[in-house]
Amino acid sequence: MSRRIIIIDLNMFLNCIELGVNLFQELDRVLDVDYTPYVLDRIFSELKVVSERSPKLKKLTEVARKLIEKCEIIETHDEKKPTDELIIEYAQKLNAIVATNDKYLRKRLRQYGIPTIYIRGMSHLEIELKSLI
Repeated sequence: MSRRIIIIDLNMFLNCIELGVNLFQELDRVLDVDYTPYVLDRIFSELKVVSERSPKLKKLTEVARKLIEKCEIIETHDEKKPTDELIIEYAQKLNAIVATNDKYLRKRLRQYGIPTIYIRGMSHLEIELKSLI
């Protein structure tokens, strides 16, 4: 089987940390393929903005930064396009799976037939459109 790309958005990191879900352990559990985790380059500027909202979020973003270091970076070189648009664009280009808890983004990805991974029951990850993997 070929190695798959998983694009992980910031809310997935933050939600997993907050709920005590081990993101990479859960990805290993739900995926029966080899994978490489990726993030968009702009995740670092998003981290900075989120960290400034509250002391609690600052702590979450510090932990998230350590997890993000385990990921490859997609260089988008696009400051204007919304993050969700870039995630959809690169998921299509790279035939990637997207890990997100954003319901609106998941709905849009579903319309494009892009598999998603999300937190289910506040305790574990689940794959939507697994048949496409």
